Amino acid sequence: MSSVLDLSRAGDSNNLAGSVKEIAVDPRLDGDRLVTAVRDSDGELKLIVWQISPSGAVTRLGDSRSQGGTASSISIARGRKYVTAVRDSGGNLKLVSWDISSTGTVTKRGDSGSQAGTASLIRIVAIPTSPDLFVTASQTAAKTLKLTTWRVAQDGSIMRLDDSRTADGGVSEIALLVDVRSRLVTAVRDSNGNLKLIAWQIDAVGAVSRLADSEDKAGGATLIRAVKDSAGNIVTSVRDNDGDLKLITWRIGTVSSGQVVVRDLNDSGDQAGAIRDNALVAHSDGVLSAVRDSDGDLKLIAWSTSPTIMRRSDSAGQAGEAALVNAVPSDGATDSVGRSVSTITAVRDSDGDLLLITWSPTCLRLHFKILTAPTESTSTMLAAMRQVYATVGISVQLASTEILNIPTLEDLDASDDEGGIAKTDEVKELFTNRNNVQDGEIVVYFVRTTTPPENGIAFGRVQGSEPGAVVTSNATRWTLGHEVGHLLLGPDHVRNTDHLMTGAGTGNITNPPPDLVAAEASTMQGNSLTRACGG
Repeated sequence: MSSVLDLSRAGDSNNLAGSVKEIAVDPRLDGDRLVTAVRDSDGELKLIVWQISPSGAVTRLGDSRSQGGTASSISIARGRKYVTAVRDSGGNLKLVSWDISSTGTVTKRGDSGSQAGTASLIRIVAIPTSPDLFVTASQTAAKTLKLTTWRVAQDGSIMRLDDSRTADGGVSEIALLVDVRSRLVTAVRDSNGNLKLIAWQIDAVGAVSRLADSEDKAGGATLIRAVKDSAGNIVTSVRDNDGDLKLITWRIGTVSSGQVVVRDLNDSGDQAGAIRDNALVAHSDGVLSAVRDSDGDLKLIAWSTSPTIMRRSDSAGQAGEAALVNAVPSDGATDSVGRSVSTITAVRDSDGDLLLITWSPTCLRLHFKILTAPTESTSTMLAAMRQVYATVGISVQLASTEILNIPTLEDLDASDDEGGIAKTDEVKELFTNRNNVQDGEIVVYFVRTTTPPENGIAFGRVQGSEPGAVVTSNATRWTLGHEVGHLLLGPDHVRNTDHLMTGAGTGNITNPPPDLVAAEASTMQGNSLTRACGG
């Protein structure tokens, strides 16, 4: 099962796609296939079909060639057929239906012709309960919101059914989704520049009825995005008036309650900084923001949404410059060696090209080299470490265990002339024992004692080897996780004794299991010693 904390970069599409001016993405994978709809460098609509491997590898299967024509304001949805909604060369709303074969061949089947007028800010969704029914939301020539329903037949022909008639006020941004009760929800930037949610009923024949809206429960917003979380609530992510990312949860009530859209009291407050673009996807354990940060780089931010919105971690510096940010969740299906993909981001890279990046669960690989068995067993320490690291989305794998017979190093001299810790000749000799250890993997050496006396010591690179740690026989169950934490986070301690990285000694940890905070989680996710699982 995929998680918002699966934040290791696994693979990307490299140079398999060219320059793009717009990107839209089918909001869900079709098996292992993902379809992107782009406005290419010539200003034309192009559908590109991709295969996403559980390993994170991205393969281009096919595209629509020159079938799309001039287009902008591109959106895509999938019911019985794939359907794109675009602004054509005349400035009018046009829907196009497509068939996509199992090998990635893309064939245009029909379009809506002249059934709709001038439109921009176009969005389209498929109604899950009626796979041939689609709804578009767009800005009219008068800058007002209009919803239109469409029937897409098996042969690809498209019929306009109904629309929202009386325009619903001025809008300058539109996001569109279907809520848990099969009501449609639009999240818009209204004429006052504020975020507003509007609930609509779409019946089986496509009739459109406006139900209610959120009134003035939210303030100024741009870059509006919306998803439904696993609890059935709506989560919006926006850039607020200060330029910062803000998430807000909403409940969709019943008509009889007289208040269909209800703002929950939960929002993310000041937990996130400035953004320049954002996308939002839902997973079973929260929502994931994919943002263009203040430096212009792509960053993924994981959030829990219940009972409150809480930032849990982010992808740190694993991705470079990006714009036109889109994201799609995956089901996390694994291959025979345990690899899986949780999220795919589609962005325009620093060269202006379309780039797909796959994201996977994060793993840390350890090797135990035992000179003296500790009083608290290595299995107990490993279980305790796994318990804490799992809270920040990092799985700890024990790759090997080896018993070393080196009596001269069981009591390890690791002291400098002033009684501090140093990479002495004994430490260097110990760290040469790296049987079966690959680059990027951590070795933990279990000894009887150290000088100076410590429960454990974390070391940076020793004679060119990867960072490693020493754990002594009197260590506590939390020492292993603490010392490896130093390898990922650096030497600093904290004063809080509820915390894994406490400076008071792991034997004095209160309220176990100890905590890791979001800032630490982000640093750990971005460390080169953590990596995509599997393989």
